[in-house]
This record gives sequence, structure tokens and C-alpha cells, in this order.
Amino acid sequence: MNIARDPFADSEEFENYERSKMYGKEINEAADDKNTVLTDDVIPSYQAMNPEFWQVYYQSGKYYFSKKEYSKAKIEFEKALTKEITTIPDRKNVEKYLKKTLKKLK
Repeated sequence: MNIARDPFADSEEFENYERSKMYGKEINEAADDKNTVLTDDVIPSYQAMNPEFWQVYYQSGKYYFSKKEYSKAKIEFEKALTKEITTIPDRKNVEKYLKKTLKKLK
């Protein structure tokens, strides 16, 4: 017996999902590497693919925080907190980063 290929595997949604995973990895790696700076289109493109997912804003905030762009980080962490965050530890982590960011802005 053969299982038919799922049509989702050939869909634009799946392609966007795969691209989103790639962007997420790229943003995380850039946040961890002080010498890597992303092009201006990466973060907006990443967020546009899944604008209701809290993690796209959290990862963007961590990137900006690592680059000492605290005003931008603050905006991203605040956006993340407006989305449904699936676990309490994740919410607390976003709140922790926002608190650290606010201290840096003083």
C-alpha cells in the first residue's frame, strides 16, 4: 500500500512554513553572534509570515537586544506579550527580557 502525498506538502503555506523556520534560525544565530548583522528585510519578512505567533516577536526582540538596539527590542517584546503565549515559562521569559530592556533604556 502506498500513502498518497499530502497536498499540503506542495502548498504555498508549507513553503512559507519552511521559509519561516529558516528565518527563525538565521535570527537566532545572528542574535548569538555579535558580528552578524541582518539585512533590513529579514525581520519584517519573518514577522509577516506568521504575524499572530508570539515567538516571531520574541526572537526579533532578542536579536535587537543583542545588538544593543533597546528601543526596537522593547517594541518587539511588547508585541510578543499581546499574542497568545502557550506556556507560563515562555511568558515569564518574554517579561524578563522586557524588564532587562527597560533597565537598559533608563
